[in-house]
Amino acid sequence: MQTMQKLKAVGVKPSITRIMIYDYIFSTKDHPNVDEIFITLKETLPTLSKTTVYNTVHLLKTHRLIKAYAMPNHEMRYDANLDVHAHFLCASCGQITDVLIDVCDIVQTVISENCIDETVITFHGTCSKCQTSV
Repeated sequence: MQTMQKLKAVGVKPSITRIMIYDYIFSTKDHPNVDEIFITLKETLPTLSKTTVYNTVHLLKTHRLIKAYAMPNHEMRYDANLDVHAHFLCASCGQITDVLIDVCDIVQTVISENCIDETVITFHGTCSKCQTSV
């Protein structure tokens, strides 16, 4: 489904700025923060402001088109991968990597007794790149 249709389907007016911000978050696997989104898109959208980026990611999150993850330093990172997955956070370089896991057995027990809105599983450690550079 194209971005314009995704936005319209949840009641969000599809402006060029909203489309470009969503497309950027969707296309990158880096889990960007607001600064990274702003810096990357500022070249293409010279009138873009950080406030617009903040407002747009909040809107996209509210309409469940993206997820926001709070990092240990309280920085927010954004992800358009809405499939159930975990993350690996490197303590050295700060890179966040998607980790595909089968949570069916774990979740099945919890779902049978509770209503789950969100699942966040994050592994913390040092990535292989940082291990070899030490």
